[in-house]
Amino acid sequence: MQKNDFVIIGGDKRLSFTAENLIGDGYRVGVFANSAAAEKNNAVILSSLNEAMDSGDRIIFGIPFSRNGIIHAPLCLQNISVDEVAELVRPNHRIVGGMVGNFTLMCAKKGAVCADYGTREDFCLFNAVPTAEAVIAILTQKLPVTLWGSKILIMGYGRIGKALSQRLKLLGAEVTVTARKSTDFALAATNGISCVTTKPHIEHGRQYDAVINTIPQKILTDKSFALLRSDCLVIDVSAYPGYVSQSEASQYGIEVTGAFSLPGKTAPVTAGRIIADVVKNIFDELAG
Repeated sequence: MQKNDFVIIGGDKRLSFTAENLIGDGYRVGVFANSAAAEKNNAVILSSLNEAMDSGDRIIFGIPFSRNGIIHAPLCLQNISVDEVAELVRPNHRIVGGMVGNFTLMCAKKGAVCADYGTREDFCLFNAVPTAEAVIAILTQKLPVTLWGSKILIMGYGRIGKALSQRLKLLGAEVTVTARKSTDFALAATNGISCVTTKPHIEHGRQYDAVINTIPQKILTDKSFALLRSDCLVIDVSAYPGYVSQSEASQYGIEVTGAFSLPGKTAPVTAGRIIADVVKNIFDELAG
């Protein structure tokens, strides 16, 4: 059997476009448990997990890698357990996935290498752009006012906070970000963005038309919602399943929109290209 240069197992539409990009670069790509990827021209369709794991050394999983012990594969009818995959791991395997968790240790016990592209700085920086654009789309759809002249608070000044605040400012919004590090305060200042300390107590909260949480911690509490207007839109883009309580917010008539895995939902073509570029870098690094 001819070996594949890359093998894609599971994942959502993002990995279908990862496959398309890799095939376009001239690689032989095997596909299992992703019907959208299997439809790409010149994809090598694999019929079983055993065949997939045996058909190549460089294996790509989606982001998230798994949920509740099951491989993330929404474009496949069958469930594939993480334990099933672990049983088939061999020492020659070089495996990548997003948010892989303990699977890295499971691979190490087999003498294989597993890398998490979801934690890489290049992936996170690239991914922040389509995430920021998707949040802007939510704002324009749900806010009864224009972004121009609106007052928006962004909780957190990480990668998403930086990408989003810059774009909202260019659209004419009055943007305030929260941070804790002195370096973030300095960077916000040099970018012309107002910055306050991250805390549940939101000073002058009633001025904001929208509050966007990017922090994967429970920061917003009852105390926070009590300081906001009832028509303030709250968007949580932190991490699935979210860190903002809809039940707490609803006591004050506030709507919370959970917005997770946005690049995969709103820009799968771009997200797939980002994954393709990043995983090629990872495999090159692993090869030395």
